[in-house]
Amino acid sequence: MIAASLVAPGRYEFREDVPRPVLAEGEILVRSRVATLCGSDFPFFVGHHRTAYPAAPGYPVHETMGEVVESRAAGFAVGNLVLAIPSAGGFCQYFAAKGDRSAVLPQWRDDLVLAQPLGCVLKAARRLRPLAGRSAVVVGQGGIGLLWTQLLRAWGAGPIFAVDLNDHRLGIARQIGATETVNPRRDDAAAVIRELTRNQGADVVVEAVGENETQALALELAALGGEVVLFGVPHQPRLDFPMNGFFRKNLTVIASTSTDAPRDFPEAFAMILDGTVQTRPLITHRLPYQQLNEAMTLGADGPNTLAIKVLLSWDA
Repeated sequence: MIAASLVAPGRYEFREDVPRPVLAEGEILVRSRVATLCGSDFPFFVGHHRTAYPAAPGYPVHETMGEVVESRAAGFAVGNLVLAIPSAGGFCQYFAAKGDRSAVLPQWRDDLVLAQPLGCVLKAARRLRPLAGRSAVVVGQGGIGLLWTQLLRAWGAGPIFAVDLNDHRLGIARQIGATETVNPRRDDAAAVIRELTRNQGADVVVEAVGENETQALALELAALGGEVVLFGVPHQPRLDFPMNGFFRKNLTVIASTSTDAPRDFPEAFAMILDGTVQTRPLITHRLPYQQLNEAMTLGADGPNTLAIKVLLSWDA
């Protein structure tokens, strides 16, 4: 089968001699149809996260949809169209996935692939106290940040302040629910949020970048007794933690990763299909699978790119 392998920083190569996965009990074999790129993929692509080269076929792409061609998992039949988190690398013509990490699609729409990251957001958001009437900041307005902005709005938070270095992304944030936007290239984000919250800070702050600087900013922006979600996949192994502010403000810090697919994917499908969460505006580029390198390059330059989510198609 065809599979992409990361052979050096910034370069995938396609191989045609990779064997199809052999299924374990409880797995399905999926023929890829579409994949989108996650912000957590880009540090591996550019070489910020060390990995052995060549990397495992398909690694680290994991936002994937396709058609079941073999099943050893209850509830899945050949021909089902599924959203599935690959057991190994996902940017392959065929990939294996566990049944409990997959869900049958209610209908085919290519943007339903974003139910995978939305499922991750749902899992994290359920750990927050009730959101109705609480002010919120989302630091980072890439694909994940824009999903957070919409979910916070849908669950009653407000006002919602979006922070990003990219004006294009801030424009999308305003369209899909942000009350105000802040670009730290022009303004002191902490000072602006203090002014907008009458010097209180925000009740909920979501960090969706993964840099030490933005993690520390998230803690600074939070109100006394606030909640901070450190959601961006860390780019560094350690955080220079602003312990005094965290301690004095009695903050609650939440970390969350991945998703509970059987619970989260159906809810995410419903939110996308009924328009509660808009995913079509987030897919800014659609490319054939052969342009994986171009897609990764587009997405990796977050502060400057016009890309938000890049969708790659395996269909002819």
